[in-house]
This record gives sequence, structure tokens and C-alpha cells, in this order.
Amino acid sequence: MEKNYKYYIENSLKSEKGIVKKRLLKWGGALNMCDMRQEEINRIKRTCENTVKIYSQNFMDIEHTTVRNFEKIKNEFEKEIERLYLDIENIIKEKRIMDEYIKELIPIEQEFLYLKYRKGYDFNFVAMKMNVSRSQVFRIKDAAIDNLIEIIKNHENEIF
Repeated sequence: MEKNYKYYIENSLKSEKGIVKKRLLKWGGALNMCDMRQEEINRIKRTCENTVKIYSQNFMDIEHTTVRNFEKIKNEFEKEIERLYLDIENIIKEKRIMDEYIKELIPIEQEFLYLKYRKGYDFNFVAMKMNVSRSQVFRIKDAAIDNLIEIIKNHENEIF
């Protein structure tokens, strides 16, 4: 039973709807992901500054090999920071693309996507906020995802 369930989940994530849902989850969490990346950048910068302080206080008279090792470590910090900034750029770029696609939906579908994917509310709370029944929320969800699939296909020529 569990094997069939895993197989079903894996295949559903490869479908057009599954791909759009993953993109919506990334869209919804984009700002949080960027905040986490920025915190990581700040942590790396603090670590680098502390390393420079320790190095300058304790290892000024040490052999040339230590200096080269220190420079390698510093370069690795800088590469990681650069990678994180690129990651933030890519997240924001994808978020902006999804924002444009979502703007093409009707307002009720936009509201659903905002409440479900950006705010992370469950279906019952979304139904209450939108003042519709729970079953209506599922119909709105299906319509929004189907319409989003068509919008993405029109802009990107394919969903994948």
C-alpha cells in the first residue's frame, strides 16, 4: 500500500498540475527563502570578520602557508556569499514571473492563490476568508491551477 502511495505522489508531482503547484509553493515562500538566504549571508560575513580579527591578532608572524590558507578560506566565504546572492536573484526572478502570470487570472482565483500559497492557510480558513463554501474553494483551486497551466503554456510554450 505504502509503495503505491509513494508511486502515486511521485507521478503526480511530474504532472502539469504538480509542476504548477510546486511553482506556486516556491512563489508563496519566495520572500521567506530570500530572508533565510540573507541571514545566511550575514552569518558568513560575521564569521569572515571574526576570522580576520583572530588572524590579525594571533597569526601575524606565522609562515606564508598560513597566509595562503587564510586567503583560500576567505575566498570560499566570498564564493558562498556570491552563490547566495545569485540564489536570491533567481528566487526573485521566478517570483516576478509568477506574479505576472497570476495577474492574468480572475480576482477570485488570485485571492485563493494568495491566501493558500502566500499566507499558507488551510482550505477551511481560506473558505471562511473568501466567504465561500469549502467545496467552492476546491473548484476555485482547480480552475486557478488549470488557468495558470494555460497561461504558463502561452508564455513559455510548455509547462516543464
